[in-house]
This record gives sequence, C-alpha cells and structure tokens, in this order.
Amino acid sequence: MATKYTRLGIRLRIMTAIAWKTRDQTRTNAVRRMFPQRNKDRTRLNLLESPLWTARSAINMDVYYFYSYGTAAWLATQAAPLIASPTMIVALLSPEVREASTLEVYFSRTLGFTLITLGILTVLLTGSVPLSSRLSEGATTSAADPKAPYALPTLTITAIFHAAYAFYGYTMWTKTGVISFGLGTLGSGFLATVAMWCILFASSDGRISRKTGADKRTSGYPFKNSVSEKRKGR
Repeated sequence: MATKYTRLGIRLRIMTAIAWKTRDQTRTNAVRRMFPQRNKDRTRLNLLESPLWTARSAINMDVYYFYSYGTAAWLATQAAPLIASPTMIVALLSPEVREASTLEVYFSRTLGFTLITLGILTVLLTGSVPLSSRLSEGATTSAADPKAPYALPTLTITAIFHAAYAFYGYTMWTKTGVISFGLGTLGSGFLATVAMWCILFASSDGRISRKTGADKRTSGYPFKNSVSEKRKGR
C-alpha cells in the first residue's frame, strides 16, 4: 500500500513539473511574440558574446590595423627617397641619366612630404593611435564608435587612392618598362585589395554578412532568394 502511494506521489510530482514547465514556455513564447525586437537583440547579444564571433572580430580588426599601419609604412617608403635624393629618383625613372632640375627637386620633396602627411593622417583618422588617454582601447570600424568617427570614410578614400595609384603605375610600367613602376603597382594593388576586404568584412556597414557570408543587397524580387529562405528554414 505504501509503495502504491509512493508511486502516485512521484507521478504527481512529475506531472506538476511538466505543467509548470509548459506554463513557463507558454509565457516565454507569448513575450517573444509581443516583443520580437527584444528577442532579436538578445539573440544578437548572445551571438556577439560567443567565442567564435569574438575570434572573427579580432581577426577583422587585426587586418584593419595591418592595413592602417601598412599604408603609412608604404607611403613613408616612397617618401624617403623622394626627400633624400630627388636626383636618384630622376635617374631611376628617366630614360637618360641626368641631374634633376630645380623644379623637379621641388616637386619631388613636396610629394615626399605630402605622402608622409597622408600616412600619418591615415593612422590617426582610422583610430589606430588613440588621441586621448581616455580612449586607450582600440577603435572599430563602426560609424557610432566615438574613438574613430572617420574610420570608414578614411578607409574608403585610401582604398580609392591605392587603386588609382596601382592603375597609373601599371600604365606607366607597360609604357616605359621601368621596374620601379611595376613594384609600385604591386604594393598599391595589394593594399587596395586589403582595403576592399576591410570594407566588405571588417566594417559594421559592410556589404557582406558576417553571419552567413551572403551579400546583404540580395532581395527576393523578381527572383527567388534562396539564401534568405535557407536561413529561415523554408
């Protein structure tokens, strides 16, 4: 008899636990239906706190800082001989060996100083070097980040600069056959590629989704959006 009542008590406890769990789940679903944006924000927060997402963000920012300092180093490398020895630059790029004129020396050193200034501004405007002791943490490419409000515009402008530099260097290389133009094309082309990668993947307003890897500009009209349907589980 005691065993019978014991089994009955266990069953009642199990049924009560199931009932409470069902009620809690019903309330949770009701709250999610009433506040869908809160649910999305919570899911997004959990995703941002995941180790995989943190690792990806760290890789993105490492590439971003590499591009910022790489641009400054590349521009300084080009500026050094322009300032130190304009005659050597004329001898390397001119068909005949001759002394540099006064105008060529002026333009050469002015271009060198301009490249150094551009490199320093790139590092500062991208937030790679904090301008205040209060902003000791690294900057991001988010438009709302107070540490680097001009990070993404600077990244875009310097990417266009490197692309134009590489294109012009390639045209001069094919026209004259001077190896210096070819080296300039390789360096600027590489940095332009890295900048494009940062714009697409490392920025918060990038065109490529970090979660799915799909283009954010895809839509379902007039063609079928298979990426969106796959994500929704249809």
